[in-house]
Amino acid sequence: ELEKHSLSREDFHVTNVCKCFPRISKTPDRRSVLACKQWILHEIENLSPVLILAFGNTGLKYFSGKDGGITEFNGCTEWSEKENAWICYCIHPASVLRNPNNRILFEEGIKNFSDRIEILGDIQ
Repeated sequence: ELEKHSLSREDFHVTNVCKCFPRISKTPDRRSVLACKQWILHEIENLSPVLILAFGNTGLKYFSGKDGGITEFNGCTEWSEKENAWICYCIHPASVLRNPNNRILFEEGIKNFSDRIEILGDIQ
């Protein structure tokens, strides 16, 4: 999907909010997010990103504090004072594997991210 917008995964720092795999469910819960919070804070502090692409409900949970609803926030961008960066929300790519109907949402989320890169590139 990135290639459609002349982007490559190698152009970005890729990380996860949670650094370990939850034992019971495949999706980290609030406890897991809080337990790993220090690591993502450290990365953001050291990298000073201007734009962050947050995937899935875990990204939504970490950056906005919401426990769910990524489909509602997919393709949305908001400013985070805490991170001093723009946060673009997108459904997780794995959700497309589980439900091919999510492909359109995923495409919309990546397009929003690509559009933000263009806008920010024009500003800087």
